[in-house]
Amino acid sequence: DYVGIVCTLPCLNSGRFEVFDSSGGQDTDSFHSLIGTVSPDVLADVYVSVENHVQNLASFVDHWLSYQTLWDSQVGDVAASVEGDLRRWHELILQVSTARATLDSTDTTAEFGPIVVRFNKVQSQVNLKYDSWQKELQSYFATVLSGRIQENYDKTVDAKSRLEKVSLEGSSAATSEIVLGVTYLQEVTQNLPAWHKMSKELSDSEKLLKRQRHVFSREWVEASLVAGQMQQLEQLLAKRTRTMEEQVPLLQSRVAAEDKANSARISELVENWGENKPLMGNITPNEALETLAKFEFNMKKAQLDQENLVKAKDALGLDVGATSTAISSCLDELLDLKEVWEVVSKPHETLQEIKDSPWATTVVRKVRSKLDDLLIALRSLPNRIRQYNAYTALYDEIKSYLSGQSSLSDMKTDALKDRHWKTILQKLNIHVSYNELTIGMLWDHGLLDRKKDMAEVLQVAQGEMAIEVFLSEVKERWTNQELDLVLYQSRVRLIRGWDDLFNQLDEHTGGLILMRSSPYYRAVREFQEDGNLWEDRLTKLRAAFDAWIDVQRRWVYLEGIFFGSADIKAQ
Repeated sequence: DYVGIVCTLPCLNSGRFEVFDSSGGQDTDSFHSLIGTVSPDVLADVYVSVENHVQNLASFVDHWLSYQTLWDSQVGDVAASVEGDLRRWHELILQVSTARATLDSTDTTAEFGPIVVRFNKVQSQVNLKYDSWQKELQSYFATVLSGRIQENYDKTVDAKSRLEKVSLEGSSAATSEIVLGVTYLQEVTQNLPAWHKMSKELSDSEKLLKRQRHVFSREWVEASLVAGQMQQLEQLLAKRTRTMEEQVPLLQSRVAAEDKANSARISELVENWGENKPLMGNITPNEALETLAKFEFNMKKAQLDQENLVKAKDALGLDVGATSTAISSCLDELLDLKEVWEVVSKPHETLQEIKDSPWATTVVRKVRSKLDDLLIALRSLPNRIRQYNAYTALYDEIKSYLSGQSSLSDMKTDALKDRHWKTILQKLNIHVSYNELTIGMLWDHGLLDRKKDMAEVLQVAQGEMAIEVFLSEVKERWTNQELDLVLYQSRVRLIRGWDDLFNQLDEHTGGLILMRSSPYYRAVREFQEDGNLWEDRLTKLRAAFDAWIDVQRRWVYLEGIFFGSADIKAQ
């Protein structure tokens, strides 16, 4: 500082009194040149002093800039990061209070050597924002604390209520009640220190909010109520513990007997599981999952009873011994099976939708596409799923349906009429009408396994279809047949094209005669009636055409004689 003051002093200027110009005059207006005469050690101290001022100024500015986070951050985000940890909330509230105390200062300026910083306007804005931020943070903390106090109060009241219901009278209480009672006593005894610690944390947190002058809501539950319930719980626990200690021999005998009975129940359950677990794929996923749900309930109950018995024996000083892991192994196997059936259930539902499709509106090509998609989905499942029979059975079923698609396509032919479908449904033992028939009914009743029977029906249908087409062709031809007439000698119209008419007529008549020898013709009454009718009609038509062509030929011959001869005309 002293060096700066001296070096910046203005030099004396006597130019106004000098008459002659002097080259040795002073060239500068200050004494900066004196710095060269100062020792390096002194200069080093000068630079150190300047750096210290600059660093202190930077720290001071950074300190005020750090309060910018009050505008940049949200209180909700801070509360979410702390969550429900009361210890961290406690520390956070204390840190916020301490930081707020540093802002309560009467100073409005700060000096760093020759530099003066005025921060009175910034200080007022920061104080207002900090107060708002701190109040909102306390509200969040109060909400979390209120929930924890209510939760612990309810938990303590529930524990006290359950302890009051505990019956350890060896002569009147059931064995299961004794086991549950002894187990619960041990559980409460183990949890009591942690509950005391939590009660103290709740009380300390509430006191902290009171010191911060927080305004509590009307629904606020005092932490002292939790402490009071805790004292009553301790007294009741001590009373129940004395009762248990007074009847230890009787309780030991009852628990030992219940342990043997539970072991027998577990053995029976394990044996039942081994016999009836849904491993095979001949049942639906819904049935399998329902069976697994029943087993799971029974196994978890047996496992819980076993754990309670272990705790009861430990509390009564009995030899716990080696605990059987059979029920745990069965439960693990059950969970694996449950996963398999849950995975398989979705493809099975899709397959069931295909099987429920009405046969009358089914498009075989779309059915094949859906089955292919199902196979692709099944192949993409992990190996741990594919090794079970539930997967294998479904996969093989879909593959068999795909292999029988040709038979299914053959059945989707116009040759099959209602009479044929009645025969098919009788052979397959399906007792529904054609309109109610589904693909699944055909598959489930062995359509793909009775290809020979279906081929016979199809052969009959195709034979009858050929007869029906022929009869339709005859009916269509001769019902709509028109004679080709030409004008002859500008006087009369004659029929021409007799060769085509007779050829077609002979062909259809011969076909009707040969049709009588077909077994498919004799099997259908409608064919016989239509065949006889058209055979009679064509026979009569042939006779009419024979007479007509004879008359036409004679008329043409005589017309040339009577109208073409001049002598006859003259006569």
